[in-house]
Amino acid sequence: MSLASRLQKTAARLVTKYGADMIVTARAQTPDREDGKPWRGSTGTTKVTVRAVQYAYEAEEAPDASWRNSHSRFIVSENNTDGNPQFTEVDLTTAVDLEDTAGNVWSIDGVEIVEPSDERVAYILYGER
Repeated sequence: MSLASRLQKTAARLVTKYGADMIVTARAQTPDREDGKPWRGSTGTTKVTVRAVQYAYEAEEAPDASWRNSHSRFIVSENNTDGNPQFTEVDLTTAVDLEDTAGNVWSIDGVEIVEPSDERVAYILYGER
């Protein structure tokens, strides 16, 4: 078993164990854009339920308490615990917002892909409300 496969299984197990179901709104998949016409394509969105772990910024990372209260991070594993990809119908890198378990809606202002090799292991979504 490759290192990436082991990391995918570990990420899935930990996110399943410590995470909660949250709702992500992502841009709908669009057809390839035409050269010179980047405005063409669908602007619709799709909602998907993901299992995610929310973790706040520590005071050492961001000294401003009001900033820490209005920003958070969410970890989502690429695969489920059966080893199957979770995101076949939506590209999580196009996430625009996330609703947490308390009903707070976080505007996603960045998505980082954890990809130590050619295989994705997890996503880190950076949210602001």
